Amino acid sequence: MSSSMTTEPGLLGVYSAGEVRAMELDEERRKRKESDSPTLQAIAKHITEAFEAAKQHRDDKRLTNDLNTCQRLRAGEYEPDTLAEIQRQGGSETFFNITETKCASLEAWLQDIMSGFPFKLEPTPVPDLPEEIKQGIVQEAVAAFMNARAMGAPMDPAIVQEITLRLYDEAERREQQKAKEIAEKQQKIIEDQLVEGSWREAINGALNHLSTYRFGALKGPVLQIRKKLTWQNGEPVVEEEPIPTWQHISSHDLFFGPSATSSNDSYICELVRFDKGDLIRLKGVDGYNAENIELALRDKSSSEFMLDNSSRSDIEKRAVDKYSTVTNAPDQLIEGIEYWGGMEGSALLEWGMDGDIDPDDWYEITAVLVGDYVIRAILNPDPLGRRPYFHTSVEKYPGTPHGNALPLMMKYCQDGVNAATRAMVNNLALSSGPQVSVDLDATEPGTDVKSVFPWKIWPFRSGKLAGRVSVNPVQFFHTPSNVSELMNVSEYFKTEADDATRVPRYAYGNDQVSGAGETASGLSMLMNAASKGIKRVVGFVDNDLIAPAIQMLHAWNMLYRPDYPKGDACIIPRGALANMIREQVSVRRQEFLAATNNPTDMAIVGIEGRAAVLRETVKELDMPADDIVPPVEVLRARTEAMMQQQAMEQQEPVEEPAE
Repeated sequence: MSSSMTTEPGLLGVYSAGEVRAMELDEERRKRKESDSPTLQAIAKHITEAFEAAKQHRDDKRLTNDLNTCQRLRAGEYEPDTLAEIQRQGGSETFFNITETKCASLEAWLQDIMSGFPFKLEPTPVPDLPEEIKQGIVQEAVAAFMNARAMGAPMDPAIVQEITLRLYDEAERREQQKAKEIAEKQQKIIEDQLVEGSWREAINGALNHLSTYRFGALKGPVLQIRKKLTWQNGEPVVEEEPIPTWQHISSHDLFFGPSATSSNDSYICELVRFDKGDLIRLKGVDGYNAENIELALRDKSSSEFMLDNSSRSDIEKRAVDKYSTVTNAPDQLIEGIEYWGGMEGSALLEWGMDGDIDPDDWYEITAVLVGDYVIRAILNPDPLGRRPYFHTSVEKYPGTPHGNALPLMMKYCQDGVNAATRAMVNNLALSSGPQVSVDLDATEPGTDVKSVFPWKIWPFRSGKLAGRVSVNPVQFFHTPSNVSELMNVSEYFKTEADDATRVPRYAYGNDQVSGAGETASGLSMLMNAASKGIKRVVGFVDNDLIAPAIQMLHAWNMLYRPDYPKGDACIIPRGALANMIREQVSVRRQEFLAATNNPTDMAIVGIEGRAAVLRETVKELDMPADDIVPPVEVLRARTEAMMQQQAMEQQEPVEEPAE
């Protein structure tokens, strides 16, 4: 304890132990600021050690090697040691890339299913009735009982219960309809936020990495200040407003804690990159430390990269290498670590975090470390402590956030196709023309035996052939062609790749289909069978990316956006249903409309029910449903006007014919 604390008797009797510790830390921080020698704070040390542990875990599990392998396979490049061995043996270096075809097909398939907004907000199945409505139901039931009693009518308790249940059901239906209207308004607001917050770019990037690496990741909502051009009195005005945005996080840049099973346990470290302008603009922003930002800009070590990205850069064939280690470049990026996880309260107090922080407690925080300086540290803004990272894989492994990757699933097929193709090319080269053997002892000295062309004269001396078995110093022979056998081997591995990835060739337009695929109905059956595999992946995307991401945005709106309609809602992802909607649901709706277009069913369904079905049908056709199918209020007004017109016609006297 510092001397300033011990000189005051009875201090612990006035303040709690936590407050005393906070006062000590304030004193220590004041003394450290008075000296010019910066020290590595506890929070910076914690983040550094956490990142190094996560990085070491990824290297130990060969996950970094798998990242580069997947990237090379999709780019159509051999591993360096494999290429060196091929070059040592000589011959063709052809890479017959079927991995890119599979990855691109899966990516396009997923993007097609996830086009638009693949989710829907719906109210909870059983709405929570407000307390005043419940009291009103009780009061109505009591009033009915008292009226019956005043009139001397016997009142059976079962009748009172029936009245109460009926009133409750009516109130529940009203609340359900109100909640549905609120959910529709919430849906429109969220869709507008997704458009402005770069959702489409982020989800497409996540699907690209999902199709290539062990996982694809999405981040958001992340609050960013965006500039917006508006017009006021005919003049352009640039306004800045904070909006929730979405980002695709590269699989190379996301590090999970060694014990992590998902993004919401253990901790997460993300490699983030800033240019000098980014850091300068962060000064004065809430949660950022301007003093540490200035120190990070001055410190040359802050520009040193924490990873060797040369392999990644080479594979991506960057024209401008943003991972360059040249430190004197004017556009050199500065790398940092964004940390999401737990932290002791004492470390937060040492950094200078405001608020009611107990030094002995454990807090869920997010912080950014650049070099040795923590430029940002705040408590996790989500009330449930969730992190804004969402990830999934083509094939998930229980207990780990790293699943399997499509290139790794079919690597043995790619290797087989490459081996067969290289052998075929080499064999074609050898069998394309005759091989020549020349008896150098019999040929005339100086004869060019390496050049063969039509009408060439081969001079030799017959005297040197005396007693020799062969009397022909030049002989021609052909290498047998094994192209057919090698093509069969290559075709076998291509077929195996269909089964290994569950992305068959006919799913992306390849017409080399035999058997049942030669007929329209047979091909339809094969496509339906193939869609089961893609539906499994789409289910992962729905449950791991779409639903939790939109749920987090919904919660953010409920907490921080005043104009957002307040009401609980369920996020219903619709990606897995997209194929079925396109293929079956639209047809079934048409059949339903045709089957119920009769007086009996219309009396049951009603105009409003039929309008609801028509409205959903029009939405699937990507047409303005609200403009084509009138809202319920307009339909009710039309129905009432029609009924009044019919009543007036019935009341008009019928004129009798003149005699």
